[in-house]
Amino acid sequence: MKSLYIPIFKNDTQDVGPEADFTNKLTQEVKRSKVAKILGKEQADGLLEGRIVSITRSQTAHDSKQRGETGKVSGLINLPQGTYVATEFLISVKVELLLRDRKTKNTVWKQWFEDRALYSSARLALTGINTSSPNYTESEDKRVIRQLAGVMMEEAVGRLTENF
Repeated sequence: MKSLYIPIFKNDTQDVGPEADFTNKLTQEVKRSKVAKILGKEQADGLLEGRIVSITRSQTAHDSKQRGETGKVSGLINLPQGTYVATEFLISVKVELLLRDRKTKNTVWKQWFEDRALYSSARLALTGINTSSPNYTESEDKRVIRQLAGVMMEEAVGRLTENF
């Protein structure tokens, strides 16, 4: 296919906005690779459709009872007993891409992409202590999803070009 139309990704998640990040990154990668021209829906040979299937998050937390090798409470010595502090967040994203022939609507290519990234929570003034600041966490969360979109869509276009 010499030309593609890339509609905005479908978003099956509760997250607001990642569909724009993934659509933009995919469009940029197709243009950069010169594998096909990006055209309007009625002019393109194929439709390259994306769907964000899932975005999951998990966190690593430590409590003030956990002790380091030295026997001291690792970074949590000044917090009340039993305090839990989030130190890292892991975001996992799963995306589906389909290439369809515009005229016949037949699926020509279908791939799943999954990736994850880990980031540290915001630092407190105490050495070795992190905590989750809602503003920092939300901002960093969006940054990491944009970063994953770039990596995943670069891989997607790489796989797609294998079929051309």
